[in-house]
Parts: sequence; C-alpha cells; structure tokens
Amino acid sequence: MQLPKYLPRWWRTAVLLWLATAVSACATLAPYLPSLEPDGTATAIALTPTEEVFLRAPTITPTFTPAPTTTPVPLPSLTPTRIPEPATYRNEEHRFSLTYPDNWLVNDDDSHAILMASDEARLVTNVLDVGGVIFLFPEAFTADPPPSPTAVLTAFIQNFVVFDSEEVTQPATAARVAGQEAAVATADAVFNRYPVKINYYTFVRDGQILVVVVMLAEETVAEYEPTAVRIINSLRME
Repeated sequence: MQLPKYLPRWWRTAVLLWLATAVSACATLAPYLPSLEPDGTATAIALTPTEEVFLRAPTITPTFTPAPTTTPVPLPSLTPTRIPEPATYRNEEHRFSLTYPDNWLVNDDDSHAILMASDEARLVTNVLDVGGVIFLFPEAFTADPPPSPTAVLTAFIQNFVVFDSEEVTQPATAARVAGQEAAVATADAVFNRYPVKINYYTFVRDGQILVVVVMLAEETVAEYEPTAVRIINSLRME
C-alpha cells in the first residue's frame, strides 16, 4: 500500500503504525474467523476457551456457640456414721466380764441387777417400743453340789413376773454358750403394752450364778438382736 506523498510525515507514520497493528490483530484472530469454502460458504470455527473459569467459594465465617454455663450443684453434706468401739464391763464381786458396743449404756447402781440398754430412753424408762435391754442377775451360792443351769433357769422364769403376759416358746434347755455350760430359753411377751422377744441365759460356775435376760422390742428385733447375741457370746465367768 502506497501512501500519498502529500501527507505530512507524522501522519504517514501514524497510518503505518495503525496498519501494522491491524495486520497483527487479524493474524491473531484468523484461527477464530470463519473460512470460505470454494463454493463461497463459510465454515464456522469452534471457539475453544483458553482460560479456565474458577468459581470462588463464598467465605464462611465460623459461628462459635458458647458452651452452656453449668452451675455446680453442691453435694449434700453427709455426716459419717460413727462405728461403735468395743467397751468392756467387769464385775469384780461376781467375777464375770463381757464386751459391748460403747453406744450402749450400763447402769450397775442396783445391788440386785445390772442393766444394759441400747439408748438412754431404754435405760431410764420401762418403755420398750424400740431397741433392747439386757438384765444381768448375779448371785453367789454355797450349795454343794452346785445347782444345774437348767434348774436355776426354770425356777427363775417361774418367779420372774414382770410382763403383762408371757408365752414360753422354748423351756429351759442345757446348752453351751460362749464355750461355757449354760441353759437357754425363749419367750414372747408383752411388756408395758409393747410386744417383746425374750432370750434367757443362765451360767453357773465356782459359787456364782448369773442369769441374763435379753428383752428386744418386737418392732426392731432384726436390728438389735445381732448386737445382743455378740454381747452374750463375749460373756466370761471367771
């Protein structure tokens, strides 16, 4: 292409630059332009994208849910149950001893009997609606030969009239209690309007007789009888 010579030099330079740019653009777009077939029809050229399109994921700001505030619940204050310590009772005059839990009480002020009770109310009153009491009746003797424990207990039960009513469920019978010769008997009775269970024991040794009467409120026999049995099994005639 020849430019007219009458155009100014700067104008011809600009036109030449424009033509060069146009030719370069045509060369770049040539692959994407339709081509003409010999019959004059145009063939479409498929466009192939040269860049991939990336979709950016939305930015998610994490939401933090605070943990619920837990108010500690104070545990109930528990008072530990005191375990009774063993205590020993010894009677020097009648030469016997036994062991009992120290939450039981002893009264030996009476010259004829020693009283043990499961609590103070049982010790100072004749009401046996709960708990238990143990009477110990010591007696010296000089008879020779000594009486049998069975004979002594039989006579004692016949004369021990302190109940509203009494039914002997097992008469005096020879037995060994705590490794010693003894006699035992049982009865059901009513004592000051309350039903009670009675266990009798008699020991005879070296001029001393000891009759033991265990009285347990029927309502709490299961709770107190094991303790009463342990007390009796600890008894020693010296």
